Amino acid sequence: RLCFNRKNKTLKSVLTTKSVLRLMEKNRKTYFSVKGMEFEDTKESIKDIILKVLEDIEMTKSRASHMSIDDFLLVLNAFNKANLRFT
Repeated sequence: RLCFNRKNKTLKSVLTTKSVLRLMEKNRKTYFSVKGMEFEDTKESIKDIILKVLEDIEMTKSRASHMSIDDFLLVLNAFNKANLRFT
């Protein structure tokens, strides 16, 4: 839903807004507590983690309106591997 609210914005600009960063941080803490894993307050911010994931899969400049279903699944899988959830 995040990507389709503003289809012509890049994924980087959509996912690095303050509200999304707060949501992702909250979801990350919840995920770690549910899985019984210890949450580590790393020096790396959530924004840095998101940018790193997008850069690794080369989707920083991608726009939702030009992405295929496979592209969205690739993005979702990359975020899941980084322990970031959209819930």
